This record gives sequence, C-alpha cells and structure tokens, in this order.
Amino acid sequence: MIAKRESIIGAVSKVALQRGLVKRLRLPILAVLLAVIGSIGTFSFSLADTYNTAVDFTQTTMMLANMPFSSTISTYNAYNTDVTQDAAQRAALGSLHAGYYRIPLQWNGGNVISSAAGGPKGISGDAWISSIKAYGGTPEIVLGGSADDNFSAADAASMVQHFNKPANGQANPVGVWVIGNEPDVQGMPISTYCTLFNSAVAAMKAVDPAIKVAGPAWSHFDPAVLSAFLQCAGTTWTSSTSTTTPWAATRSTRLPR
Repeated sequence: MIAKRESIIGAVSKVALQRGLVKRLRLPILAVLLAVIGSIGTFSFSLADTYNTAVDFTQTTMMLANMPFSSTISTYNAYNTDVTQDAAQRAALGSLHAGYYRIPLQWNGGNVISSAAGGPKGISGDAWISSIKAYGGTPEIVLGGSADDNFSAADAASMVQHFNKPANGQANPVGVWVIGNEPDVQGMPISTYCTLFNSAVAAMKAVDPAIKVAGPAWSHFDPAVLSAFLQCAGTTWTSSTSTTTPWAATRSTRLPR
C-alpha cells in the first residue's frame, strides 16, 4: 500500500478541522506538525508483511523464583468471595503460583482477626492463614491493631506465639512478618516507628528466633526515612526487597531482619 505525503497532510488537515483542533491549537504549532509530516516524503508498507518470531507458551524455557511475584489479601469480604469461603477464588490464586501473600492481622486480645479498616471481624486469623497455604501461597502477616499501628511489643510476641509456638502444639507457622502498615499515613514519625519496631522484633524473636521481621512499611519510597530506619534499627539484615507499586506487591520497602 503506497501513501504519499500529500495524502497524509490532507488527512491530518481534515481530521483537525472536523474535530476543531485548529481552534484549540495555535496555527504555528499545526503548521510545524504538517511540515514535519511533509518532510517524511513518500513511504510504503504492506499489510502482508511476514514475521519470523513465534512464542510457544506450552514449553518451559526457564524457571523463575516466585517470591518476587507476590500479592495482598486485603481481607475485605464483599459478597462472601474471600479466600476463606470461595473455593473458586482459591483455585484462581493457586493457578498464579505467586509467592508471598501479605495479610493484615491483629492480636485483638487473643481473638486474632483482620486489622484492615472496615475488614471483617467474624473470620479468624487462622482461617485466613490456612486458606493462603491451601492454595500454595506463603503468608506474610502485617501486624496491626484496631487501627493500623496501635499495637504493643507484647501483642506482636503473642501473635508469634499463637501461630508458631502455641501451647497446644498445633502450630500454623508464619515465617515472615511486617511491623505496621503505612504508619506515616497516621502521622507516625520514623523515630517513633523505630522504637516500636525494635521492641516488637526483640519480643517476637524471643518467641521464635527463626522468623524474619520487616520494616519500615512506609506508604511510599523515601530515601531519608529508609536511611534513618537503617540507622536506628540496626544493620543485621539478610536481604532487601521493594514492595509498593513500584515500591506493591506488598506495599512499602521492607528489610527482613
């Protein structure tokens, strides 16, 4: 198919007039646009061009680690379609073969439930964690309170005891934990967060030294906050991961300790 520059200029001019673009664009700008198109000259292309690249999605060429491909279970329970009640949703999530699934939970005096604002209060924390494991996910608990960050180090330790070292011996272990959820949104400065983080980590690891605990769980990337966090929370880190969008699979930069 051959298209000459006169045809292009005519087509652009016609569209511009029809859509009122001339009224909205300064005439010099439109003139420059037409001049650029005119300088292209005559060109040709064919709708029958052939291609020599094919992708066979039935063949595996390389296996990637699934942990960088993670997600969040919000716990919002619209129309009874959460993972604790909907087998179809569990099957769909399982088919993704993703890694960590971030989930907000609170101690709530021993009745572990969602800590998400407006989240369901009638579904136990154990049901959430067991459902994530049932479809092959790895749960990552985000510690919260009745509001995002109003929990104590004792609450944090009790949560680890509940899932990893229960008195009845029937553990439902969780290996990765995050301290708080976007504390900066509630006005918490990094200095206050560091105090909470350090006290919570000490209490949690006294219960189970094998767990990984992450922070600072900020709502956005802030180099100054991250630098302050590394200074006040110590340097014994095993890895670093970005977790919001693009800093979400699970929201916030976190450094497992």
